[in-house]
Amino acid sequence: MGVGSSAIAVLVKPRGNVPQRVVATRSLPLKKHFRMFAAYNRWANRQIYAAAGRLDDDDYRLDLGAAFGSVHRTSITSSSATASA
Repeated sequence: MGVGSSAIAVLVKPRGNVPQRVVATRSLPLKKHFRMFAAYNRWANRQIYAAAGRLDDDDYRLDLGAAFGSVHRTSITSSSATASA
């Protein structure tokens, strides 16, 4: 599908601390889609960093066997990838 196609997207749009489901119509401009995705990304990042901020240092640095090990290493990797994008 090219630019201006009639694709329909469904995403979650934050409203305060409660995500709200939004259904985009066929006529929703692409620029509005990107704005909605950016708003969701900001909301999701705030939720993740708030949750990580509630961890004590030992839990924050504990190797959980995940892709990057600890929450600390994951957050550093994610921040680096976002900054270089």
